[in-house]
Amino acid sequence: MTEIETYLRYQDVFGTASSLGQFETLMRALDLGLMLRLFSPVNTICARRGLPNRDQAQLGLIRELFDEATARKTLAYGTSSGRGITVFHRKQCLFILREAMRLCPDLPGMQPADIRESLALVSLMANDHVSATSQQGTSALDQIAALMCDFIPVTEANELRFEMASVSRMHKIVHDIAPARAQEPAYFDIGQLFEQASRLPLTTYEALSLAIMPRVIKSAVDVLTHSPDYGVHINFFDQTQLSESQRDAFFRLLARTPDEFRARVEGRVPSLSDFTIFKETPFLRNPDRLVPMDMTACMEKFEASVFWTIFRSLPEKQKEPFTSFWATVFEDYIDWLLTNSVDQSLNRFYPSPRYADGGREEVCDGIVVSGTTAIFIECKGGFIRGDAKYGGDPAALRVEIEKKYVTPKGVFQIAKAIRTATTRANQRPIEGVDLSRVTTIMPVLITRDDIGDGFYVNTYLNARFQDAKRELDISKAIGPVYCTQLICMSVDVIEKLTPYLIDTRLSGILADRMMSDRDLSAPFFMKPLSSLSAKGTRPPHLLRELNAELSRVAAAFLKVEPTSERDAA
Repeated sequence: MTEIETYLRYQDVFGTASSLGQFETLMRALDLGLMLRLFSPVNTICARRGLPNRDQAQLGLIRELFDEATARKTLAYGTSSGRGITVFHRKQCLFILREAMRLCPDLPGMQPADIRESLALVSLMANDHVSATSQQGTSALDQIAALMCDFIPVTEANELRFEMASVSRMHKIVHDIAPARAQEPAYFDIGQLFEQASRLPLTTYEALSLAIMPRVIKSAVDVLTHSPDYGVHINFFDQTQLSESQRDAFFRLLARTPDEFRARVEGRVPSLSDFTIFKETPFLRNPDRLVPMDMTACMEKFEASVFWTIFRSLPEKQKEPFTSFWATVFEDYIDWLLTNSVDQSLNRFYPSPRYADGGREEVCDGIVVSGTTAIFIECKGGFIRGDAKYGGDPAALRVEIEKKYVTPKGVFQIAKAIRTATTRANQRPIEGVDLSRVTTIMPVLITRDDIGDGFYVNTYLNARFQDAKRELDISKAIGPVYCTQLICMSVDVIEKLTPYLIDTRLSGILADRMMSDRDLSAPFFMKPLSSLSAKGTRPPHLLRELNAELSRVAAAFLKVEPTSERDAA
């Protein structure tokens, strides 16, 4: 369940807001390496998987990092105001870490005890500056875009959708789904291209990523107990056959030294909420170990690294075809997911349906017939550009979303398919799909990018779908069949829905979604869905099977028994 939490700012504790200049002046007097070493573990503690008792953790951090006077003042205000004592949170830590790379010099010998007042002020001032409200335009769509712009970084920074499914998903795609297209002219050999770009076999990279994951997950406990095992030690892979050159190639993909981080951001003034540098390299490289700077970025790195390592290595003329191939295998993944989840009775799934008039034209990426409802599905495997996502410019975000999700492909694409397949005049039958008993059409857009489950994103895309309905006169053309609002979801959402499709109509789940959130403004699972609540929590069984496979991959590499086999013994 999602919880809403506020944090204390400098202006709350001291009565007046700090300026960005004051914050930057303080940062320029602090040592880069020390700030990265201090706030990386703080961010680990603040992670959603960090600690069950947040107040106790916050109190401990305030007492450890703040000078006595500022700590007393902060705790007194938080208690008396009823606001609580939360100072530290993930977005604040990412902001401080990134600004340290940009502003902090090398000041060898500086110790935490010497700068506790500065640490207190920096922590509180950062909270004055980590959030901003975008300027709203005059039209309804402009105003929705401004809300999207404000909430996307908030949603990501607060890990509202943090799960490990991306690792299992990528394993399935790179080892099974993509190779199935090896005989096609537009095929890209992901394993070969990754090894050429990284100098590390993809299977080795996967095994290494899986092997360090328990160390990442245990980071918060290690920090609090001052465990010497904190992080990933350089000698962690000594028991394996990993060569030193392979180890260094792996570390280059994951980590940077303080100086390398500084060089990466030098001369750049990043957008307020642009923390993509941590997605690029989520670990800090110290002489003896890698320290996780951000747990979520660490967990997501395997999926992101495969695509971006290959993409950046390709000649310009091959980048667009590779992106198209990546989108195609994402559609194949959704096909596999649904084909192996539905019962073909309550929910009948038809992957890549085609019109029956001999032209082999595809209707959409998939259709689910659920009772008297047909769900037309379109999948979008591309990513929204970081500068549009995090730049704080609603107009730029609108342009990118229109390009990737609205027209000519996406929202308008699915609207045209609905009109063509269900119009009363000149209807084009679909091969193997009987729509004669269908009374309701539900359009669904599934995105690979997590933005598909962001606040107000569905609101915007549905508004554009209503534009498409009016432009194509769909209601009149297909009547008396009724076409509902458009439902948008990320791949993470459809993965979570799959275990229910064996005994629950997908149409019922989507109807619940529309009833529980009439504006479609919140993430899919933020509001209760009656069709699912009575059935309890069900983990995605297909991903669990993949997790067991991944456990065997990591165990074989580390030369230990898989976790499940140890548990059985």
